[in-house]
Amino acid sequence: MLVHQVEVQRKGGACAKYPSSCIVLQLLDQAGLLKPLHPIVILDLTYGQGIFYYSIKGKAMVYALDIRHLKWVIKPYRFMLKSCEHWREFGLESVDVIVVDPPFSPYKRGWERRKHYEENCSVVKCINEGLKAAEHYSRPLLVHYPFRVQPYGWDVSAEVWFQGWTRLSKLPKPTWFGILRKER
Repeated sequence: MLVHQVEVQRKGGACAKYPSSCIVLQLLDQAGLLKPLHPIVILDLTYGQGIFYYSIKGKAMVYALDIRHLKWVIKPYRFMLKSCEHWREFGLESVDVIVVDPPFSPYKRGWERRKHYEENCSVVKCINEGLKAAEHYSRPLLVHYPFRVQPYGWDVSAEVWFQGWTRLSKLPKPTWFGILRKER
């Protein structure tokens, strides 16, 4: 399903300000991962600013990793300034969902400031660590990437193609949001 940013923003509120957070909320709801009475526990291996959690603030405990401390939109429950492979250091017994939004850019502008991601947390490394964490906890993995991701042995239980709009990119290719579950 292709969803345009304008359609999401017309809903108003959080969706107008941070449309990707509404896409994440929709996917978590479709996959039955939201709990009405208790906050869900999220392990985010590539936290960034926390924009994904704007629509579910107060409904999630986010354990976050990133190699940079950016200005947060939503403050995580716990944060470690480390690369994605250090997720075991939280010592969590269980989580509800793992999130990976590896650093990618459809254009090279500003890439010189993001070169540290290539060495410390490449796209392949981030996705592989997300798959390891999802397998370890036997929980789903939410991925945001420019292409559909479906490794062998994993099913896509929910997905959305999101057509964003920015002043720089002028309708770039859509990006993919999906929830992966290990095949049984």
